[in-house]
Formats: sequence, C-alpha cells, structure tokens
Amino acid sequence: MEQLLEQLYSFQAMHKFFKKYFKSKFHFMKKVLSTLFVLTFTAGISIAQENKLVVSAGPAVLIPTYSEINSVGFSFGVGIDYKLSNSLSIASDIDVDVFDSKVRNLFTDQITDGFILMPVLIGVKWKPVNNLYFAGKVGAVAGLKNASTNFALSPGLGYLVNINGKQKLDVGLNLVGVPGMASIPENTFLDKGGYSFLSLKLAYRF
Repeated sequence: MEQLLEQLYSFQAMHKFFKKYFKSKFHFMKKVLSTLFVLTFTAGISIAQENKLVVSAGPAVLIPTYSEINSVGFSFGVGIDYKLSNSLSIASDIDVDVFDSKVRNLFTDQITDGFILMPVLIGVKWKPVNNLYFAGKVGAVAGLKNASTNFALSPGLGYLVNINGKQKLDVGLNLVGVPGMASIPENTFLDKGGYSFLSLKLAYRF
C-alpha cells in the first residue's frame, strides 16, 4: 500500500513538473516570436525606401484538414516580402486565426468551445512566371486561446492579380501543418500538435 502511494505521488509530481515546463517554454516562445516580428516591421519601414519591400494585408477562410476540427475558421493577417530579385523574395506572415470548433478531450471528457491561433511564419517565395508563385515557410503557431504554441510548416502557392498594370491583389492557398509533439496524456491536439488546415487568402498589396 505504501509503495502504491509513493508511486502515485511520484506520478503526480512528474505531471506537475512537465505541465509547468511546457507552459513556461511556450510562454518564452511567444515572447521571442513577438520581439522578432516587431523588429522585422521596424526594419521594414527603412527598407521600403529602396522599393524592395511589399506589405500586404487581408482576410482568409480556413478549411480544416484534420477530422477533430469540425468547423470552418476565419483569419486576418499581414505579410511582408523582401525582394531579392524579380523572381525570389524572403516572405514573412503573421495571422490571427479564429475557429469556432468544439473540441472534446477524450481523457477528461471536457469540451473546448473554440480556439484562436497566431501563425508566425518566414520563408521564401519563388515566381517561375510573372504572376504565379510558390512559397515555403517555417515558424510557429502561437496559441492565443485554448491552444499551445507549436512548431509549424507551411507550403503554398498563389496568383498575383493586376490592377491598373500593377500586381495589387494576392490570391493565395497555403497549408498550415503543426507536427505532433510528445505530451502528457490529457492534452488534446491543440496542445501537442498533430493537426493542419488550409488557408485561402485574399490580400491587398500596398
């Protein structure tokens, strides 16, 4: 009986330790990501004078590709492209994604009523022809509500629409994938990852 109590106590202590560890780790990642993007936007103001910077902003419809996300989401985001050449750019995005999906925790039987994510991604954008482009980005999806921060990958493609001779509209389709992480049993996919969704975005290029 004493051995059983000792094992139970050890399990509870380990549970508290890992929960505290992951929480502090994700909180630190949020601070780092926020700082990096503040610096990116600040640097972008001076770079814009060289006509190498393109800033875009617009809404998106989010289409889940993971069975436990049972509703379409909506998003609004800002992107910054720094032109290395006519066909190659460094591309970065920050979005706020809102899902009204109910998620059931199979371990505790609790239901999460909606969640909000903030993907922060950076990578490259390549235009093989004048208006068509392909993109590949990496970064993190920060959890703003009922979710944790995890590593993310995002391949995509898009088409630039001309208005009055200038490429002013960006119609893009991206897959945001969050790989699964080792985690304590009662965490859902919103904490440990292992989910993905498509983002169909219409952005205006300034």
